[in-house]
Amino acid sequence: MQFPKNEFEISLEDVSVKLTTDQPFIILDVREPYEVSRMPMEDQRVVTTPLSQLSALGTAIFPNAVLNKGQEIIVICQEGARSLSIAVWLRRNGWTNVLSMQGGMAGFTYMKGLGKGPKQAGSV
Repeated sequence: MQFPKNEFEISLEDVSVKLTTDQPFIILDVREPYEVSRMPMEDQRVVTTPLSQLSALGTAIFPNAVLNKGQEIIVICQEGARSLSIAVWLRRNGWTNVLSMQGGMAGFTYMKGLGKGPKQAGSV
């Protein structure tokens, strides 16, 4: 088990395990449509709300399940930065059970052996 960097993150390994269960939780995908089409997260619990729409429309764009501030939500993006900022923002605005997937979809697909990993600091 890999430990998250902070209280707002969940490790890729822990998300992978959760996806094999029937546990009720929401995966809030804040990537833009072109990113989702290149690297989709295939699960019935995924709710896609692009960050650009969230920035423009606020929480009014969320479906009812995401508006439940006690619902378990795992926020994902491409590399983990946007999802972390949204997870922190949601927590500061009353959501109590929100985490960001550490490493994003790039890290997730890399862990699964399906693609390149997230960019490392200082890489080109």
